[in-house]
Amino acid sequence: MKNTSQQIDQFILDRIHMSASELSKLIFAEFGEKYTDAGIRTRKHRLKNKSVEAENAEPELPKTPRTGLEMRGDHIVINWTTRTIITELGQFGEIVCSFDMHKAVQVAYTTMGEGKTASDVARDFDFPHAKAVLLYAKHHGFTKSSLPQTDIEFEEGLTVEEAVEQNIQTMKRDAYKKTEKAKWAEIMKGYEKWNQFHNTVLKPFENHIEQSIVTRQPIKYEVPKVKSKNYNLIVGMTDLHYLKLVVDDFGNIIYNREIARKKLFETQKELIKQIQMYGKPEKFTVIVGSDGIHIDNPLQTTTQGTNLANSTDGEWHMEIGNYIDIQLDYIDLYANIAPVDVVVSPGNHDKNTSYLLGAFVKKYYEKVNKNVSVIQGMNSERTYIPFGDKFCIIIQHGDNVSPNKLDKEMHKVIMAEAYKWGIKSTETVFYHISGHVHHENSKDLGGNVIRITLPAVCPPDKWHTQSQYVGTQLQTLNTLIDKVLGRFATWYI
Repeated sequence: MKNTSQQIDQFILDRIHMSASELSKLIFAEFGEKYTDAGIRTRKHRLKNKSVEAENAEPELPKTPRTGLEMRGDHIVINWTTRTIITELGQFGEIVCSFDMHKAVQVAYTTMGEGKTASDVARDFDFPHAKAVLLYAKHHGFTKSSLPQTDIEFEEGLTVEEAVEQNIQTMKRDAYKKTEKAKWAEIMKGYEKWNQFHNTVLKPFENHIEQSIVTRQPIKYEVPKVKSKNYNLIVGMTDLHYLKLVVDDFGNIIYNREIARKKLFETQKELIKQIQMYGKPEKFTVIVGSDGIHIDNPLQTTTQGTNLANSTDGEWHMEIGNYIDIQLDYIDLYANIAPVDVVVSPGNHDKNTSYLLGAFVKKYYEKVNKNVSVIQGMNSERTYIPFGDKFCIIIQHGDNVSPNKLDKEMHKVIMAEAYKWGIKSTETVFYHISGHVHHENSKDLGGNVIRITLPAVCPPDKWHTQSQYVGTQLQTLNTLIDKVLGRFATWYI
């Protein structure tokens, strides 16, 4: 198909007798192109000369096929009669290719063609070695970035336009094949992911649910009768990192799954001793998830895929049942004393496991203990729990925002979200409680917002040590909030 310029040339030739002024008007009407009269005269003159040259030119004789042998450089012999190419490849001997095979090799090797590696080309075309392919390409002057058309094709009359059209069609076919291949890869990827998830995650989880609801006996922890008081005890246990493995500078194991379990229950029993001296709360707020487990899948990675195989003690799919049992025992400690609000707070290490854990504990306690309420803040970054008429507890893991930004933006965020959670009073005091950073960092932000960042009981691992996140005190921070007075005490255990 002719382009616009060629069409205009033909238009002028067909009306060569017309004046330049008339032609410029007709061209504008037909093609929308503006030309001056001088421009049209120049174009008419060029086209007239071209026509005369064409009339006087001798008719082009058909090319006769080339025959015989031709040496090209030191390594190539072309037999035009048999249409073959002999290429000398040094230590790899000689290779004889037909013109068609030579073209196929160049198409296979070049990026615009099939883009295969030298090893693939060697296998497909019986070259003795991948290095022989590289040497062949060097002697024939083509590289990865070359056109797929060979020099011989152009010598035999292939035009530039024909080569461009061939390349466009090749690219179209390649794009189609790659698209279909990508579609199939996505289908297989999804299928394999589902199989892996079902066999290594869902099935063990389903089995544990079936066994636990039928057979599990809630833990009993005897607590002497003490006077009840109107306060909410927010248990400050986050970032347990069960399955985390930490070795100190001297090669001693200072944290593993057994130590994590021991620390969890030792700190909680110490907290219960404090309750016995002070008085029983109206309720407990217990946080689960929030990096309670160190890895989030059988591949021993975090939710986002950070590999933690070198700092993990145990296999996720073998320990998920034990982790759930530990969480239930932890909740039952407090359920023996007073009603418990369990807040599911997914962390950056355990987001998917937290979703599973939340679904499990909700179903479990609906059947075995109505005094345990499970609040699943899965569709929100923050979970809001009103307490009394004047106070609200906000639970967030804390991985998605820095403390500095939190301090600047928290008032706006809370005012925008609180109303959705049914908190309409502008006098409400908010206690924003988060973990993630493994050290205490609390601050009164003014404007009725108090930020409380919780420490952790797990020591820094190799990555934290290399990043200089060291020197924090390993402990829990537990907050006591009175219905009338607000926060009145903090217990460090």
